[in-house]
Amino acid sequence: MMKVQLFSIILLTSMLYCQPSFGQNKNTVTNSTLEYDNWNYGITYSIEAGIWQPLGNLNNTFKTNPNIGLKFGFPISKPFRIELGTSVNIPINSEPFLYTTNDTSFNAHSINTVNGILGLWVSHEKRIKKNVFIDKYFGLGLGLIQTGEENIKDNNYYTIETINFNLGVKLRRIIFKKRSIGIFMDYNFAPFSLFKKVNDNFGNSYLTSGISYRF
Repeated sequence: MMKVQLFSIILLTSMLYCQPSFGQNKNTVTNSTLEYDNWNYGITYSIEAGIWQPLGNLNNTFKTNPNIGLKFGFPISKPFRIELGTSVNIPINSEPFLYTTNDTSFNAHSINTVNGILGLWVSHEKRIKKNVFIDKYFGLGLGLIQTGEENIKDNNYYTIETINFNLGVKLRRIIFKKRSIGIFMDYNFAPFSLFKKVNDNFGNSYLTSGISYRF
């Protein structure tokens, strides 16, 4: 999976910077450019696919997992916009961890569940070439890790909730009149031990990266 993603990022980066000019003056603003600017100020929808990579102590429980996301963007004032959405990962494997609820502790895992965040992001969009943009954003949301039921005595699901802080950057290129494709990387800080459901050394940070499609 890592090799495939690395190849995709290299290929996409080449696409971003190898745009032919067809002899046009770089300082000339074309009608298509203005048309995209007007559309770019409207509502947008983004689909993301990539990997979720735990950092620090979180790596003791989880390994690299597939990740998907969905965001809806609303303009504030050029060049800022608000995005609402979710980013979820599907744990392929999980080491047991100690979970505490109602003064009772037991070993749990997070296999065959869906973990992720529900969040709000503020992004700043900047054109660096005619059809190439760089988006810088930060976000705040609710982070969730759900336990599987196999290791739990009463066969119930439990959830670790916390606050999730996010910082990210995305490089994207327009490929159609109103669509763009890009690569992104986010750093997330999520203190999962905030509500004492897991130990203080459980871990609190991870990366998400991959490819996005915006329309």
